[in-house]
Amino acid sequence: MHSTKPTTGPALHIVDVPVRWSDLDADGRVNNVLVLRFAEEARMQWTSVLGTSTEAPELMPVVVNVGCTFHTPIGYPATVRVSVHCTRIGRSSVDLCFEIRDASNPEVHFATATAVWVWVDKRSGRSAPAPASLRERCNKALSGMEMHSEP
Repeated sequence: MHSTKPTTGPALHIVDVPVRWSDLDADGRVNNVLVLRFAEEARMQWTSVLGTSTEAPELMPVVVNVGCTFHTPIGYPATVRVSVHCTRIGRSSVDLCFEIRDASNPEVHFATATAVWVWVDKRSGRSAPAPASLRERCNKALSGMEMHSEP
């Protein structure tokens, strides 16, 4: 299993996600499972920007490990800002970290989520090299050269 240590390095992608009333649980805070959906949304928007489905249509990404540390509850109304970070890139896998903060006050840190993503050949079901654009962006970020755009 790969390490999914949180990072403070440069973000690969940043997205703002509004909290919906229906995201709240009976205690009036965002349900823990939905915090992982915020990370999922940021991850999928990032790969859409990269164009990985067009670049490598024979591949599919599979989440093989996911985790989350909750720092403070998320209420309503709110907008969360999710920043996507790469903590490790391998031949076919990438370790990602998602910092989930209050978009209007970034000092408020709601959660840190992690995921290990493996790229798989759709036909064989075996791991395959990650798309070149993803590898390039992660390598730049890990070397401190990657820049991101604000939401």
